[in-house]
Amino acid sequence: MKKIYYIGILLFLFIGTGKIWSQPSGEGETSSAEEIEMRESSDASVEQVLGMFDGLINETLIDNISEILPDDAVVVNYGAGDFSGDEFTDVTISYKTKDTPNHKLNVIFLVNEDNKKFNIMKQSVVEWVDIPYDVAFSIDEGTCVFTFRQDKKWRFQRYFFYNNTEYLLQDETID
Repeated sequence: MKKIYYIGILLFLFIGTGKIWSQPSGEGETSSAEEIEMRESSDASVEQVLGMFDGLINETLIDNISEILPDDAVVVNYGAGDFSGDEFTDVTISYKTKDTPNHKLNVIFLVNEDNKKFNIMKQSVVEWVDIPYDVAFSIDEGTCVFTFRQDKKWRFQRYFFYNNTEYLLQDETID
């Protein structure tokens, strides 16, 4: 039944926009110089992303994120919200460095400890197929939904962090 909904959504997107964004495999595509420049300009330095956190979290936490991320990190995506249930803002970040393999992103989940510092809850390297924004986060209702591609299939994981323990509440793979 779920496949029918996904097919319907994809058809709507195809018909509604009049085009498909990229090949399903992501392999062998050619991009114009303008497209490459647009993608690269949408990535953000750590300083730019930390500036977006101003007013959302305190300066101590902003500095702490800067200390945790590698010096050459380029942030691709991030999420902020409470996925630990303690009413403090937790953060997820996907980034790349010069050592990150092609079509991969580093991902880090940071749990806010009493608005004093972030602890690393989870970190991994995940694949993207079509665009780096395939790796995404949605923080809502005290959980973090983490979406990425694995073996060219979509993978959705829902995490909750409580009492210094990471809980995987949902792990679903969709063709």
